[in-house]
Amino acid sequence: MIDIVLLTYNSLSTLGNTFKCCLQQALRNASVNRIIVVDGGSKDSTIEYVRKVTEKNDIKLILIEDIGGTRASSRQKGIEHVETDWFLFLDSDCVLCDNWLNKVQKDMLNPSIGAIQGTTIKMLNNFSRSYICVREAIKTKFKGKLIFGPIEHIVAPAEERGFMGNTLIRTETIRDIKIPFHLHIFEDYYIKNHITRKGYQYVITKEAYCQHHVKMHRLRDAYYVGYLYTKTKKLTVFRAVLNLLTVIPKTLLVTTKVEIILYQIRYYVNRLSGSIAGLIGRVR
Repeated sequence: MIDIVLLTYNSLSTLGNTFKCCLQQALRNASVNRIIVVDGGSKDSTIEYVRKVTEKNDIKLILIEDIGGTRASSRQKGIEHVETDWFLFLDSDCVLCDNWLNKVQKDMLNPSIGAIQGTTIKMLNNFSRSYICVREAIKTKFKGKLIFGPIEHIVAPAEERGFMGNTLIRTETIRDIKIPFHLHIFEDYYIKNHITRKGYQYVITKEAYCQHHVKMHRLRDAYYVGYLYTKTKKLTVFRAVLNLLTVIPKTLLVTTKVEIILYQIRYYVNRLSGSIAGLIGRVR
């Protein structure tokens, strides 16, 4: 049996049926000991729905509050409550395939494997699809020049950095982990490195997969992109300012959709705010 660590924050109102499928499919596909829900302070009916489903399926629910936390602090709190030899990190926008756990049984028996990540199939809504097309169009038009362009592909693909949205972890490999609070992004990369530094394999299976329902609403991530990349000297405040000043004209050259333009502005305002925080060494 396994514990499932599920991160939530207004998941029912923002994800709707995706979140319902996420939870129901998880219970259907795994022999679950407990569901450990780490919630960022949901103000909708997310927690009530989780209670209803777990009670109906006679599954013990551990509810942990992490108001004002980050993905790093939420994952840390979830890890600290795990009691099974293996546990599954599951994000509330990820829906597991049928028989997910059965498909990784062979890898679980291999003592050299410390983590098993399922393949991720991205499911894009209309806004996400439009936004990605605009980003790619700007990248092509300006030949990927970063100093004046608003597009920066600084996030490595999931195969390189790890992705905790549907990853099974051998608990002993991270029992001693202390994830830095400010890693609201790249916490998955930190966890992966912690496991591999101990000599365990981090494998990505093609047999088990999830549908990742991507929604481009996580503007908070932009703040931590600015913060982390300024702290590590991969981004300067000056360049962040330039990107913000040029984002409107560059976006207008490829689209007139107001919601895309507004999103770009909000994204780069947040990133500049994070960059300034990184410069002075203070994270919110």
